Amino acid sequence: METEAASSVPWELVGTALTSLLGVIGLWLGRTGRSHVRDEVEQDQRILANLPEHSSMRATLQKSIDARVRQIAGSVDKASEARRNPFGVGLAMFFLILATSFGWWAMASTWVLWAPAAFFGFVGLIGLYRDGRKVPRDAAGNEIEKPST
Repeated sequence: METEAASSVPWELVGTALTSLLGVIGLWLGRTGRSHVRDEVEQDQRILANLPEHSSMRATLQKSIDARVRQIAGSVDKASEARRNPFGVGLAMFFLILATSFGWWAMASTWVLWAPAAFFGFVGLIGLYRDGRKVPRDAAGNEIEKPST
């Protein structure tokens, strides 16, 4: 026999919200990282190929393409070092799901469970902040601190 509190939980809404949240997080983590500058360079190269040889805009467009390629080449080294810590992000998501579970459990039974829910939520948010950012990391996934000058 179900209790009144357990039957009043809108499980369809909870499932929809969790699925949406996980989808947004998956999109955030799965972004390709391909910059818009590269797309513009490809588009400009197609335009350059279609311009007549004697066009006065050909040299201007070529200079613009060259400048953006230099910009990309300068930022490649920085971007290759910057990454997320997937283990830390997974652990943070575990703590956030645990916090949500304790929160629902606290709503259905006793208010004492709000303390662990808040603790797990805090740990999960801190972990997501620390490990979810794209920063230079060592092989173990730890953030590399820049030496202060």
